[in-house]
Amino acid sequence: MSLKHGAVNMELIMKRFALLNAVCLMVVLSLVGCGGEDKPNVPESADGAMNYVLQQLSEGKPVAVWDAMPASYQSDAQGLVHIAAEKMDPEVYDRAMATVKKAAKVMKDQKQYFLGSPMFAGNPDAAEMDKNWDVIVGMLNTVATSEISTLDGLKKMDVRKFLAGDGKKVMAGLEALPNNPLGELAEAKAEITETMDNGDVMLQVTMADGSKESDQFTQVEGRWIPKDIAEGWADEIAEAKAGMETITPEDIARQKEQAMPMLDMIDEALEKLAAAESQQEFDQAFQQVGMMIMMLGAMGGGGI
Repeated sequence: MSLKHGAVNMELIMKRFALLNAVCLMVVLSLVGCGGEDKPNVPESADGAMNYVLQQLSEGKPVAVWDAMPASYQSDAQGLVHIAAEKMDPEVYDRAMATVKKAAKVMKDQKQYFLGSPMFAGNPDAAEMDKNWDVIVGMLNTVATSEISTLDGLKKMDVRKFLAGDGKKVMAGLEALPNNPLGELAEAKAEITETMDNGDVMLQVTMADGSKESDQFTQVEGRWIPKDIAEGWADEIAEAKAGMETITPEDIARQKEQAMPMLDMIDEALEKLAAAESQQEFDQAFQQVGMMIMMLGAMGGGGI
């Protein structure tokens, strides 16, 4: 079996918190707090490193994933952030982040109407939505007010500092959810089950429920990495860079022409929701929002 199919998915952890995070399509996903983390202390052994990462993640510190990456991988990911930022239109990016912030405020101020609308009130998970609402709003607001809330901030961003700063607030939001996806990692334990002639190891992770998942790890620059990641990293980075380098100023201009009207529509919808003073007014505005969403989908998503 492979960790990439199990509950503890080291491959996806590494990729999403590094590569995808780096390309900034993670605004959401990916993020941790500082304080006492300026000196990474990743153990040298494969099982020690994995147990360190699992424990840190369970404590809301995914910066450990970054620290467990080889230095060249970190450099690659940091470089992708800056390349991606250079391929974005500042007006579109800043406007989109302002819209996220506006959405968080509307969700906070009009919470009772959102949860009282037919879409939510009839949902069997309505009680869970009520519990999670403030957490989700807080996470959105954190992203929208962080250092990457402007394109200039994104261009200057140090990935590790970001993961060790504003991100902790987002991760704290995950921990506050009733079904904390990282909570089970506190009782997970990694152990080496086989050492191969070439120095690679088979690493097995046992979860709290007794389930076990294994994957082959290899050393890269003194860090233990899932072998399939190590074998594909250079190609994936090269492909990501090549893809971004093909984006021309004309492409960016076309994306802006599509994105700005969409953002206008979204802002207009949010203003209507914010102005609602009764459930009936809110529901009527919400129906209009639904129609706008359908229109956006028909237009193909735009490229914000």
